[in-house]
Amino acid sequence: MKTAYGIGQEAVDFDPFAEGEFCATISATEAQREIWVAAQMGEEASCAYNESVSLDVQGPLNVTVLHQALQMLIQRHEALRTTLSADGASLCIVDDAPLAITTTDLRHETARMREQAINGLLRKEMAQAFDLEHGPLFRVQLILLSETAHRVIITAHHVICDGLSWGVLLPDLAAMYRAQLQGKPVELPPADQYSDYARYLETKDQKKALAAAEDYWLGQYADRVPQLEIPIDQPRPAVKTYSADRLDYSVDSELFVRLKQLGTSQGATIVATLMAAFNIFLYRISGQRDMVTGLMSGGQSMAGFQNLVGHCVNVMPIRSRLQGQQTFSEYLKDFRTVMLDAQEHQQLSFGSLLKKLPVERAPGRIPLVPVIFNMDQAISGLEFPHLDVHVLSNKRRFENFEWFLNAVEWPDNGLVLECSYNRDLFSAQTIQRRMAEFEQLIAGIVENTGQCLDDIHLLPKAEQQLLADWNQTDRVFSSAASIPELIEAQARTVPNKTAVVCAGATLSYAELTERSHQLACYLRDQGIQPGDYVALALPRSEWMLIAILGVLKAGAAYLPLDPEYPEARLSAMLDTAKAALLITVETLQARFPDSLRRLVLDSPKDVAA
Repeated sequence: MKTAYGIGQEAVDFDPFAEGEFCATISATEAQREIWVAAQMGEEASCAYNESVSLDVQGPLNVTVLHQALQMLIQRHEALRTTLSADGASLCIVDDAPLAITTTDLRHETARMREQAINGLLRKEMAQAFDLEHGPLFRVQLILLSETAHRVIITAHHVICDGLSWGVLLPDLAAMYRAQLQGKPVELPPADQYSDYARYLETKDQKKALAAAEDYWLGQYADRVPQLEIPIDQPRPAVKTYSADRLDYSVDSELFVRLKQLGTSQGATIVATLMAAFNIFLYRISGQRDMVTGLMSGGQSMAGFQNLVGHCVNVMPIRSRLQGQQTFSEYLKDFRTVMLDAQEHQQLSFGSLLKKLPVERAPGRIPLVPVIFNMDQAISGLEFPHLDVHVLSNKRRFENFEWFLNAVEWPDNGLVLECSYNRDLFSAQTIQRRMAEFEQLIAGIVENTGQCLDDIHLLPKAEQQLLADWNQTDRVFSSAASIPELIEAQARTVPNKTAVVCAGATLSYAELTERSHQLACYLRDQGIQPGDYVALALPRSEWMLIAILGVLKAGAAYLPLDPEYPEARLSAMLDTAKAALLITVETLQARFPDSLRRLVLDSPKDVAA
């Protein structure tokens, strides 16, 4: 029997595939075990890990040769012949895993019906969970559209295939198709195998690097663990949900070129530059200066396995501290250093870090990193003889994160923002608006790198002008008239019109004027004189307006106090103002010193007075 590139190989007495001789078991990596645990939350949770692309094939596709090439691909990469043990602790690799391609014939349908059928098949595909124990974890659908048009849907579970793996799989598939079609041997360098990668992670040097990475990440959160809160459209469900959609937003290519040039001038990669801009955008919409954003990192390059298919990515929770008066160049300089340090310490898995951090857990959300940033190079230029093949990224129907922003760079300097989002938290209209705002922020950055972060506009100039036009509400008032006099003038004109509405209570202008006048008389009787300060500690009610007008009519100034403030701060405000009187209610008066004169509006004694 052929030997796998394995560690900890053991004999087992079951066959995880219907066909195929069992080969070996190896220990799953920590990151794979974390995915297995997450997938146990249900079918939707597992489907959130479906990795899928489509090949739009134009030309005379040889279906038999395609099938042969796909079978060769499975033989070349052991990850595609892998399943997990029942407890998720081990990987089971077989020598041979025959591929059965599901075929759908739409050649006799109208163009509209074909499009609807493709969308339906994709939705069904992305909602079909893999059986992690029995497999297979790699499947293919072929859709016949015409004699010269086909769609090939390829899906794998994230536990055996990360996003970077497509950059290996698809060029390999093209090379195998060419070789089979031309009757020639495949000319490819030896493939790296996942078991070799797993063995690499167990080396002494990597164990040492892992310990250093743990120290680094724990040090990043030694003082506190910030939680990013971006505005949502709907109340957060009590339990975490996975229902998702994706919006693809194309950024102006000239703008993207200018952003790359700006990053280069600052000594930063486009990944660091674009993520820095994204962090600034998150700061602007959340108001949080201290926040955490997840960045996907690939272990393939770290380990030197350039031809590897498998799950090697990790989420790095990068902490950012922003100041509104910083310029973009200043922040990018700081963030570039933070990002480089994080990449040097990417060995620690996200789940391992979570176990050691005092992160507040809530059943309705993912801890620490609700928002993820990633950047990919688009896969293009695949050489299939006599065929024009384009790679399409299939949208997930389920997502682990609240936002997953995948920025895809195309060879023609195009940039597409693939924003996957939780449909129970956000509407499609909101995501469309947010991506437009992000593009506007990028435009503001490249147009003026010296402006402060707080001054970068999120709205296009046309919308800024529209808001300015709508807000032209200035009116000319007599400078001789005070606020109480204006209210009294309104009371003389329309005495019975409603002036105040609050929690079911209503006051007309006449009632508001009368009650505030009564209060003003009481204050004068209590010795309140022009220039005195009267403190107001009242709940949100009609009495707040009555009190303000009454104090002003008495010639005094009012000092508003927020009852939620700490008592020490309230006392300091009263001392500084030298308040002559406090107007409050029964439930709040205990928060103030007994020595302060007061009027308790809902006290029987004070009401009678």
